[in-house]
Amino acid sequence: MLRISFALVTGAQFIESGMHKKVLVIGSDKMTSITDYKDRNSCILFGDAGACVLLEPSENPKYGIMDSILHCDGRGGKYLYMLGGGSLNPSSYETVDKGMHYIYQDGQVVFKEAVKGMADVSVEIMKKNNLKADDISYLVPHQANMRI
Repeated sequence: MLRISFALVTGAQFIESGMHKKVLVIGSDKMTSITDYKDRNSCILFGDAGACVLLEPSENPKYGIMDSILHCDGRGGKYLYMLGGGSLNPSSYETVDKGMHYIYQDGQVVFKEAVKGMADVSVEIMKKNNLKADDISYLVPHQANMRI
């Protein structure tokens, strides 16, 4: 979903700059094609999804993206990855036979990083906008489940 976040912010900037009057941001994931259904630790977490949003200008200052903070951190690559595909291990009969085109994750590490990252960026955006937790009515993060 990180791609969607970047696309949403970029689309909003196109509107704010006046470059475009309307921007359609569309995103989708087809995780079932790279999910190993023999791996019960991860197969229950990944599914297919799609969504879109139409962005357009508004005269009401309460509408829109008020602020954003985007992070991209590859340090956890060894905890969430796929061995096959790309330039490192191009697709071949051998990589497919070895099951290298399935997603792998170390769930406990990914869980801990997701929780910490969500808390850290929440504090960061509140500080940036001089807000306290009591000022927030609700928070709608993208995470795999309610526990996170």
